[in-house]
Amino acid sequence: MKNFWRHYSNVLTEVIKGLSISSLCLLGFHFQPAYADSNPDFWLAEKGQQKIWILGSIHVGTESMYPLPASITDAWKQSNQLILETDISDTDNSWMHLAMLPIGTSLSNMMPFDEYQRLKKVSQTLQVPMNQFEQFQPWFIALMLQQEAIRQSGYKSSLGIDHHFLGQAKHQQKQTYYLEMPTQQIEFLANMGKIQTDFLEATLKQIDQVGTDLPSLVKAWESGDKNAIEQLLDDDESSEDLKNYLRNTLLFQRNQNWVTQLMQLNEKRNFMVVGAMHLYGEKGLIRLLKENGYQMTHLHVSTN
Repeated sequence: MKNFWRHYSNVLTEVIKGLSISSLCLLGFHFQPAYADSNPDFWLAEKGQQKIWILGSIHVGTESMYPLPASITDAWKQSNQLILETDISDTDNSWMHLAMLPIGTSLSNMMPFDEYQRLKKVSQTLQVPMNQFEQFQPWFIALMLQQEAIRQSGYKSSLGIDHHFLGQAKHQQKQTYYLEMPTQQIEFLANMGKIQTDFLEATLKQIDQVGTDLPSLVKAWESGDKNAIEQLLDDDESSEDLKNYLRNTLLFQRNQNWVTQLMQLNEKRNFMVVGAMHLYGEKGLIRLLKENGYQMTHLHVSTN
């Protein structure tokens, strides 16, 4: 998939904490990186007395991404509430059964022989024992592989923008609003049905590109390169079913649900951090908020 992407409760928790749904888009994209001063895409949505500062984020990072530009931190200081996609500090494993294969089913029996051999090869490259995969659903194996490839490339979920601001909110005792519960995000993935095998297949094909492509994503985010990030939605290699599910369910449907919630917030001064891909396109948050009466201002981000 060109554009998108133990024993066992501990690894389940760590994978989901490390990779929100938007992180599926970290894998295998191809665009020319933009090398500019730090200028992430940053917006202010206003309607009546309500203000929502909106920062498009990436969910992994390095220490070199910090400190953030002063205009972002100044807006953060003015806000009273943080809005995130989900609670990335949640440790509830009640959804664990959704990631497991039915009893009596083995991965080797349900995967085509060639793909199973490719999985073995990738697991050897990443030094992940194959026996960790045998009882998991293909969609979850894809996430495990992505997380390990990202980790080995030197990026950490703990240094992602969402983690950064959640830590700030806890330290400063600001209230936090979650647009979804972690179990909801799991269900989106667990309901992929047969196309989860497409997702795993695409992951296996593109996993070796993570180490070279992640720096390009970080550069695109740092420079606010909207066009480069939007290219993640254009994928010539994935199946049509997978592309439609990623666009319509994981992005567009959730965007609409989020806008409905934002319009009902009681807090007037909000700072929202969501995956940058949610901002763009005809069904992106910027367009949807504007259509629902918000004045949208693209903020200049000053460099440090």
